[in-house]
Amino acid sequence: MDPGGAIILSAMTRSMRPIQLTILLLTWFVSTAPAVAAQAPAPVAPSAAPKAAVVPAPRAQVRTADPRDAQAAQATDARADPRAEVLAVFQQSARDWSNGDIDAFCAVYADDALFMSPSGITHGRQAVLERYKKRYPGKAGMGTLSFEILEARVAPGGGAVTIAAKWTLTYPDKPAASGLTLIVWHRTPAGWRLVQDSSM
Repeated sequence: MDPGGAIILSAMTRSMRPIQLTILLLTWFVSTAPAVAAQAPAPVAPSAAPKAAVVPAPRAQVRTADPRDAQAAQATDARADPRAEVLAVFQQSARDWSNGDIDAFCAVYADDALFMSPSGITHGRQAVLERYKKRYPGKAGMGTLSFEILEARVAPGGGAVTIAAKWTLTYPDKPAASGLTLIVWHRTPAGWRLVQDSSM
């Protein structure tokens, strides 16, 4: 508001009637309103909020299965439980015998295996094979072989397993035969091999 204009307006209003004074004040207010409005500061537009940076999501890496991983896992499991692996080989040898396959039965013997029985000592896998073939010339006389595992011990490091078992041969036309056996198995690059067999 202009101070000079206010003084003049005050002097004029003293000699006017109320209605004249009202009209004068309205006229003065309308004439000065644009100036007051011009002096008012313009509103400041709010600044736009900064846009958030878009970070791309990391791309997932797809890895195909490697057969060597499965083979390594199987080898690790086998070494973690050599007792189970030897027992599986042992039971397979019993099935080979029951099928009349003496060659497969003796295939698990080491080349320098030692076999002991009440009838004597036999050295080497080939000699053990010949002994069995001489004693059991045909499948009918071999019967059905089964083992009852009495104990299985794993040597420190898992490279050897000793099995104590009761063996039984059953026949369809004669009484069963049975006895005891103590067998030592060694892990070799070719698999588990029977190195010592003491059967009675």
